[in-house]
Amino acid sequence: AIEAGIDYFAYVWYDSDMKAARVFHTQSKYKNNVKMCACFDGNAIGKDFAREEMATLFLEDYYMTVLGGRPLMYYFADSKNLAMIKADIKYYRQLAESLGLPEPFAVVMNASPTEAKTTYADAVSVYAESGRNTYSALAESAQKRWESVYRVSGTQYVPNVTFGWQTEPRFLNPVSWTSVGKDTWAEYGTADELAAHIKYTYSYLQHPFVKNSTKANTFLAYAWNEHDEGGWLCPTIAVDENGNQLYNEDGSAKINDERIIAIKNAVAEIKAGNYVEVVLNGVSNMENTSAPSTTDAPAPQSTPTGTPEAEAQPPRKLGVFFIIGGVAVAGAIAVTVIIIIKKKGNK
Repeated sequence: AIEAGIDYFAYVWYDSDMKAARVFHTQSKYKNNVKMCACFDGNAIGKDFAREEMATLFLEDYYMTVLGGRPLMYYFADSKNLAMIKADIKYYRQLAESLGLPEPFAVVMNASPTEAKTTYADAVSVYAESGRNTYSALAESAQKRWESVYRVSGTQYVPNVTFGWQTEPRFLNPVSWTSVGKDTWAEYGTADELAAHIKYTYSYLQHPFVKNSTKANTFLAYAWNEHDEGGWLCPTIAVDENGNQLYNEDGSAKINDERIIAIKNAVAEIKAGNYVEVVLNGVSNMENTSAPSTTDAPAPQSTPTGTPEAEAQPPRKLGVFFIIGGVAVAGAIAVTVIIIIKKKGNK
């Protein structure tokens, strides 16, 4: 993850064996190279164990912050828990104040912009993109939402990236916590298709019409290791076309790392200034895009989106972020990925 340029993991928060990954993270000597943040669902919203942990983690250098030190937090929303999320956001803002920290930057996932406003969250996003068709259609569906739902609403948002939605393994091998209908998944994406989606997203966030609506300079990518949901990035064992495991000449397991290598190369291209073109309302991002500066971009201005002043804003600095989801697969903790666009020093 470090070699690929990933800046942080967002962990779905459990008080069970499923917390193993985030606990290991806090003990790792690499914890400041890949930071972490919280992704709360019903297992953690309003829960004492989470609040006790966050009181310590907010103060750690390896906890991810945006916009001048604001701790980053994500929430799973549904129609029944918006009031709980509102109360939880209020609690953590008060906690941050008591610790002498800026208030958290709260992102509500899977809610409409109108619903998110009722929680007093800072931004909206989506945890995962579902659908049935090709991977390219799945990625395009996410990209359309950024414009047709989020930007037109005038709310702050975190674009969602998808590495796939191929849940057939759960259809063939049912699990206890959810069910999968027949033919409700998309085809697997190739490594090159995933890389193209990443490069488009980076380039989209550089567009002058987008910057004022995405001030946290981050996007949420699903997922790091949701293997049986079909959206993963981390290396796996290599298999042949029939699913048989492959081995190296010395008998060790052969590793398939083509996805993360593709992302690594895509991030490197973007950091070198090799953006792809994104045209919004007849305006191209390429008109004002150049290689990232070696200094921090200035704080976002209040200039209305789409004005000449907004178009003149400098390109953002780049980096990468992953979110950690909640399904145990062969002992692993499912992880989602997020990508951060602006960072300061090791942060």
